[in-house]
Amino acid sequence: MGTGVFDKDFRIYGCNHQLRAQLSDSAGYPSGLFITELFTQVQEIDLYQKAHQSDYFVFQSNNFILEFSFFYGQDQEFSGGTFTITPMKSGAAGFLPEEANPIIPQTDWNGENSLLSAEFDQVAYDSTLNQLKKEVEQQKLVNAALQVASNQLVEYENRLKLALQAGQIGIWEWDIKKNNIYWDEFSHEKAERKPGSFLGTYQEVAALIHPEDLDRVSKEIKRAIRQHANLVVNFRVLREDGTVQFINTRGLTYYDEAGHPLKMSGVSMDYTDQANADAKLADTRFLLQQVADAIPDTLYLLDLKEKRTIYANRNIANTLGYTPQELNQMGVSLIDLILHAEDQKKIAEWEERLMRAKDYEVIATEYRNQHKNGEWRWIHTRERVFKRDADGKPLQIIGIAEDISDKKAAMHELRSKTRLLNGILSHLPIAVWRIDAEGYIREATGAGLEVYNNGLKGLKGENYFKLFPDLSKEINLVLSGKTRSFLSQTEKNGEQRYKQNYFYYDLESRQAVGFCLDITELKRTQEQLKAQADFTLNLIDNSIDGIFAFDQQGRVNAWNRVMEEKYPLQRAQIVGKSLEEAAALLDLFAEVETYRQVLKGKVIRYQNRPSKFWNGYLDAIVLPMFDEEQQVTGGIAFLHDVTERVRLEQERTRLKLRRQKEILNAILETQEEERRRIAESLHNGVGQILYATKLSLEVLQSQLEKKDGEIKNQSNQISALLEEAIKETRAVSVELVPGILRDFGLQRALLELKQKLSHTRFDLYFYLEGLEKPLKKEYETAIYRIIQELLNNVIKHAAATEVHLHVTKSGRKVMITVEDNGRGFNQNDPQNLLNGIGLSSIRNRVKLFNGTMNINSQPGKGTIVEIDLKLI
Repeated sequence: MGTGVFDKDFRIYGCNHQLRAQLSDSAGYPSGLFITELFTQVQEIDLYQKAHQSDYFVFQSNNFILEFSFFYGQDQEFSGGTFTITPMKSGAAGFLPEEANPIIPQTDWNGENSLLSAEFDQVAYDSTLNQLKKEVEQQKLVNAALQVASNQLVEYENRLKLALQAGQIGIWEWDIKKNNIYWDEFSHEKAERKPGSFLGTYQEVAALIHPEDLDRVSKEIKRAIRQHANLVVNFRVLREDGTVQFINTRGLTYYDEAGHPLKMSGVSMDYTDQANADAKLADTRFLLQQVADAIPDTLYLLDLKEKRTIYANRNIANTLGYTPQELNQMGVSLIDLILHAEDQKKIAEWEERLMRAKDYEVIATEYRNQHKNGEWRWIHTRERVFKRDADGKPLQIIGIAEDISDKKAAMHELRSKTRLLNGILSHLPIAVWRIDAEGYIREATGAGLEVYNNGLKGLKGENYFKLFPDLSKEINLVLSGKTRSFLSQTEKNGEQRYKQNYFYYDLESRQAVGFCLDITELKRTQEQLKAQADFTLNLIDNSIDGIFAFDQQGRVNAWNRVMEEKYPLQRAQIVGKSLEEAAALLDLFAEVETYRQVLKGKVIRYQNRPSKFWNGYLDAIVLPMFDEEQQVTGGIAFLHDVTERVRLEQERTRLKLRRQKEILNAILETQEEERRRIAESLHNGVGQILYATKLSLEVLQSQLEKKDGEIKNQSNQISALLEEAIKETRAVSVELVPGILRDFGLQRALLELKQKLSHTRFDLYFYLEGLEKPLKKEYETAIYRIIQELLNNVIKHAAATEVHLHVTKSGRKVMITVEDNGRGFNQNDPQNLLNGIGLSSIRNRVKLFNGTMNINSQPGKGTIVEIDLKLI
């Protein structure tokens, strides 16, 4: 009889040769098929239900009988079973109809072979019956053996299943040609699929793989098949609840004789717990590293045997200034290099303590190390043994080093402040109080208690509320958690005393803590200062000048009546404002940075400053104000109306200018008159004499022609010299009184001057602008004389090849520029031409016009003279 074994999904995974012979397939068929695929008639039966109803079930069809034996695990869950097939009318493969290929001879119940025939053969019957009994007994033995084998198979299967479950391993098989995938029970469970719900397609499995991993998994499968290699791949699976599983899959591909892949079998291991543990471990390591780097102290691990630093967090650079590598390079010299000489004697004691230290015992040490920058730092270490050798001696120590230099300094400062506070409490009128929730005084100390009539000695334990009922409300507010500052009064020896109180609630002791300061003298001083301030304010308000003041922060704190009248701001609007805010309106002090120089002790003065708010002009002075220690505490500004004074000064200036003009005209007229007189003297006097001499000489020449030729030649030379003297006299006469300037104006006279100078050894270029209309006579004469003198200087001293003259009149200004490319001169040399008579004459003329003259010259680079004249 054919027998097979199936799992809990009724998938066949083993059978005997009889079943394979009956199915005409000795290659292993039907392993891997479902029973319902092999026997289609069984599809109408719910085998799961039968398996849960009984451990034995028989199915009979027209062609065969199927006997099912169901197996159960330790928890009585259905785990599979065996089946036995008995043909009713056997035929060829697939249980063909009875007429085809009979295995058992057909029995004709009415024919010659009928058991009911008249000729009954008892012997044959007994023989047949015995044979049947033997076959039945053999079948029972076979069934018993098969049951034993089946039980062993189930036991092996259970063991395998237990091992797979313990290892979180599932078995799978992929029929590559049919694209059909088999999963075992564990794979169904991990995929959250019920048995029978998984259709076994590659696409169904791919849908479970994380989208980010799918492409990589596909490539690995293709690579393993192509290269005939083992498949090893990790991937993630998305579960329906949104969680992620981490799966490690290993598989082996089977090929046909032609090398074509037939199927791939393998196992899948769920290593989610390991992956999560690795992730948590990485997070923990990262957290520990972050913690190590975040702590303000140095965490380190030292190897005592090798005398090196195994680990140190990055704060070691702040503590010592050295990296672990630099410390290791120092080796045994480390102690001598960075440890303070007075602390080096602690090393032996430290080593002895480590040797005696028990596990987890902390060894605390304080010493001084020299930082890399040369500073000495106090270090506090807490260390314990981290690793010991076989003899129990410390090999490695782990510790934390804290830079306590600031703490040491703070403790020193705290002790100093404590001594100072005690001194203050002993010598100054300050009292310190501690009051509990019921109002009982827990502490009262300080010289400030003397302000009371009896000095309030021995107050500890007394009730504050009874002693000072008027302050009960304030102290109750403090005991409720608030901070209060208030003023109180008391009377001593008939004199009113004032105390400033400050209290806060101490959460740790749950008490009101505070101090009171005797401010009687301060109060009196404040009253005096207020009286002085009122007097000063009254004085400022009654001043005829505008006055305002500001403090050290640049905030306006005073603004008198005159300022209110002149500016569109009342005192209430401006007091408290910053200088920047006031700058938009205080046009006199728009430059705030300059104004703030007063706060650095500088005095600022302004004179004759125009102001639209004052409808005139101001004088201002801004003075810094100092305290007793000469520290600047603010500033005060005085603004004085000088409009009338400016008007008078302007009137005086106009009168002065008028007088200067009159003087100038007189000087110029006098000079010109003198020039005319000299010109007339030269023309009418010296010129006539020279001419008469020339005529006499000519008469003498005519008389000497016949007597002496040599005397004649000398007389000719004398005659030529006289002719030259007459011409020069006429030229000087013309230059002294240029008639063309008087008759045709400045522009024509300058052009005539250019024409006269055209025979000189340099090129002369004139640029005249705005001279079309004539100027006053004295102006034209002065300008002509200035230009004439400048050009004469160029002719005499410059040795230039090119000269440019620019004369421009614009409004009431005349600008003159003479530029040459001559030899130039050193302006710093006292022997230069700047001190010559010609330039001095020019300067005097420029000064008469309230003008300016600028000379720019360098040796070898020519000279530029620039003159600006103001026409009065």
